[in-house]
Amino acid sequence: MSNKTKKKRNDKFEPTFNEYEDKFNMLEYIYSKLNGAYDDIYQFKRLVNESTMVALNFSTGYRQLNLNNLTDYVIDLNRERLVKMFQHVQVVDLNRMSIQSIHSNAFRLFENVRVLKLNFNLIDSLPSQLFWPLTNLAELYMEGNRLRMIDSYLFRYTANLRALHLANNELEYIEPGSFDHLPRLEHLLLNNNNLCSFERNLFVNLKSLTRLDLSKNQLDDLGQLFDGLANLEELKLGDNQLSNSLNGRNFKRLLKLKELDLRNNQIEQLDWNLFASLISLETLTLRQNKIQSLDEH
Repeated sequence: MSNKTKKKRNDKFEPTFNEYEDKFNMLEYIYSKLNGAYDDIYQFKRLVNESTMVALNFSTGYRQLNLNNLTDYVIDLNRERLVKMFQHVQVVDLNRMSIQSIHSNAFRLFENVRVLKLNFNLIDSLPSQLFWPLTNLAELYMEGNRLRMIDSYLFRYTANLRALHLANNELEYIEPGSFDHLPRLEHLLLNNNNLCSFERNLFVNLKSLTRLDLSKNQLDDLGQLFDGLANLEELKLGDNQLSNSLNGRNFKRLLKLKELDLRNNQIEQLDWNLFASLISLETLTLRQNKIQSLDEH
């Protein structure tokens, strides 16, 4: 390819192949085919193989994430090679892309992805089958979007998920059974949403969970929500509406809990046995409540 041709193409994008140029020369042809074919796709800005990790970054302004359509467009080039190449991708970073919606088949080629980042976009809903192809997914980051609910089928085939970050959304409801198929989940962040209550057994199958953040919601009653969390070590419940409804049953089975944060709630008094079962507790935060006295217990 002549230098003149490369210069002309670089007005639109700057693929950084260097020593990887021979390996990904097919992509250069794909780029040229895509150029002008889609108004909202400007470039694959970078596709660099770093031994076991491939970072795939998309340009800003890409609002409708639809790899399904993109694949169909280039299928006549060499679909077998394209699929094989995407199978090496382990990290997909789509943070701060102004993405508004995602096609249900967007990730169908990325079966070996382990880390998916969709933070700080404009996504308000997710197709129930979106993550089904991602059976090896270990970390999912979706903070700072506009999600309002979680579908019970969304995580049905992501059993290897270990970190799920859904903070800073607009969540009001999580369907029963949404977390039933996440036996390896260790970190769950649901803070800074609009959650008022949960189904009693929502967390019951999260046997590996060690960190749960429910702070900055509208929770006013916990019931026995945490009964299944035998390995929980950190629980954040600050900035909610919790009051004197708290009692010993709320934390009865949290024998490994080391940190409990109840700051900035509406607690006026403490039940004498509220923390009796927390035999591993190291840090208890109660500041910014309405507690005026403590009984002799």
